[in-house]
Amino acid sequence: MTSRLITARAVTWGGGALFLAAPVYLLLSGNGEVTTSSDAGAPSTSLWTVLGPLAAGLLVALLVPPRPTGLAVPVARPPRETWVMVGAAVAFPVVAGAVVLAGVPNGGWYALLKLVVLLVVPLTALLLTRKSGPPKQKWHGAARWLWPLPAVAVWAYAEYFSPWRGPALDPADYPDLVETAIIATLTFLTASVLEEVFYRKWLQTRLESRLGTAAGVIAGALLFAAMHIPTHHPHDDALANIAGVLAFQGVFGLFVGVLWARHRNIWVIIAVHAATNAASLIPLYVG
Repeated sequence: MTSRLITARAVTWGGGALFLAAPVYLLLSGNGEVTTSSDAGAPSTSLWTVLGPLAAGLLVALLVPPRPTGLAVPVARPPRETWVMVGAAVAFPVVAGAVVLAGVPNGGWYALLKLVVLLVVPLTALLLTRKSGPPKQKWHGAARWLWPLPAVAVWAYAEYFSPWRGPALDPADYPDLVETAIIATLTFLTASVLEEVFYRKWLQTRLESRLGTAAGVIAGALLFAAMHIPTHHPHDDALANIAGVLAFQGVFGLFVGVLWARHRNIWVIIAVHAATNAASLIPLYVG
């Protein structure tokens, strides 16, 4: 058994155990609520409100056959690209955590750090290694648009219309809709777009080529969850905060990670990410 296979199995089973243990720990410790936003004073949400739709969508995504006709298996990338992506994914929560522990108030530093670590650094690495790397793999066919739809439809229904759906926001909580729209647009660019490009297209794709699909998806979801740990801490119990991030952001990473691994459509998962971030804002404009 090779070291790479041992690593892949350790990531798959160990990571899977963490995702299963997280909600159990939250319930047993009496911390059945999680935060879906890093904004100061953001309200907590029931664990089942956020976990139910994601679990339903993930189940359907796993049931849809992978790689339908017209989609090709991605080629392997140079190992140094993988290490740069993993290094950036590890560095971000470490640096962000250090800034938070230093008592620096919330502000533009978080978005700036994200742009530098998750965009500038990996993009520079890609530009430097692209000449020596294998050619970019092209994915063709309308199937990559159609096959993700069942999972996305089930998730969207559960997110917006099912009993799992949380209470709508009070418009009084948002004093200016124009300002809210501007903030939502910036969030779309720095979270929905940038995070999906980095964590799925750049990071997960390379982890899949090194460790296999299952381990690549799980490792990418764990690293995606880790980036939220420094700014999501609603509980006094540190383990509960980590478990909350795994139960929401981590499972979200699994959901979109499976969609990416099976269908390679970046726009679908960007749309899901954007809809998740904007789920509570939509009633302010259409309600």
